[in-house]
Amino acid sequence: APLGSLILLSFFVYNAVKEILKLCPARVLVSLYKIPSFESVDDFLQIVATVRGKLKKGGIVDIDAAARIVLHDW
Repeated sequence: APLGSLILLSFFVYNAVKEILKLCPARVLVSLYKIPSFESVDDFLQIVATVRGKLKKGGIVDIDAAARIVLHDW
C-alpha cells in the first residue's frame, strides 16, 4: 500500500483507540490488559505494546501494532 494510505490508516486506528479510552473506564482497561495505570493514549499504547512484546527493530515500541490489537479487541 502507498505510504500515504498507511499513514492515514494509522491515524484512524489511533483515533479509534482514543475514543475507546474516552468511553471505557481506565480501571477496566488496566484489568483487561493486565497493565499498570496509565496517563494518556500514548502511555496506554506504549504499555500495551511492551506487555504484548510488540517491538520494532532496535527495541522501539510499536504503537501502531498496539493500537491495532486494542481496536481488534473491541
